[in-house]
This record gives sequence, structure tokens and C-alpha cells, in this order.
Amino acid sequence: MLDYSAGDSSRAEGVMPHSRVGEADAGRGLARECRQALAEAVSMLAATRERIARGATRPAASGRTLTPSECVLADWRSARPSVRDAVVEFGRLQSASHSPPERVLVLVKAAASDAGVDMLREPERSVILADVVHWSIEGYYAFPRA
Repeated sequence: MLDYSAGDSSRAEGVMPHSRVGEADAGRGLARECRQALAEAVSMLAATRERIARGATRPAASGRTLTPSECVLADWRSARPSVRDAVVEFGRLQSASHSPPERVLVLVKAAASDAGVDMLREPERSVILADVVHWSIEGYYAFPRA
């Protein structure tokens, strides 16, 4: 266990200072929000794949029919804003809590895996994971929106 006492013998080893307890609870809440937003997006993308497997097609603006991956990625673009907001805010909170950046990447990749991103096909999996990692770094370092 981590020792948050920093030389203060009045605190037990492994007990988080009271001021950090609220941050930890907020972090768990945001981690849940992040996973939930990702899970909803993955569910929508899986439904798109299922419709395509049953023969549904989607025409592109050029008149040609989109490939299955293009359809899924088009749906991902529509789901991105809500997922992005949750992931960026998670990165911001982790930064404010002084979590190391490596830990943030581990947590956000675990959230993506828990949400089912690993079950998606390529190239969707790579595109979504790259977006999620980028947004967590953006939030952690508070980069302005692009």
C-alpha cells in the first residue's frame, strides 16, 4: 500500500488524506463515465456491424457504397463528442490528482478494453483506441481543443 503520511505519524500507512478522498471518488466516477460512454459507442458500432452483416448498405456522397469499416467509422464520428468529453475530463482530473501520465494511459486503455473496444475489428479498433489515448493526453496536459 502507498504511504500518504509523508512523515506525519498521526496518519496510518495506506490511508489517503481526507482532501484526496474526494478526488479519488470523483476519479472513480469519471472512470465509470468514461467506460460507460465508450461502452455505449462500442454497442452502437457493433449494431452497425450487425446491420451490415445482414446486408444493409450505406451510400457515400460520391454515389459508391461505403465499405463496412467506413460505415462503422462514420458512426464513430457521430459518437465521438460524448466519448471525447468524458475521456478529456478524466485526463484532467487525473492530472489534477497528480497521477503520473503513464498511469492515465493504463487506466484509459483498461476502460476502453472493459468497454469492448478490443472486440472490434481493425481498423476501427486502432482508430478508436488512438482517439481515446489522444484525448486522455489532451486532457492530462490541458491542450486546447483542435
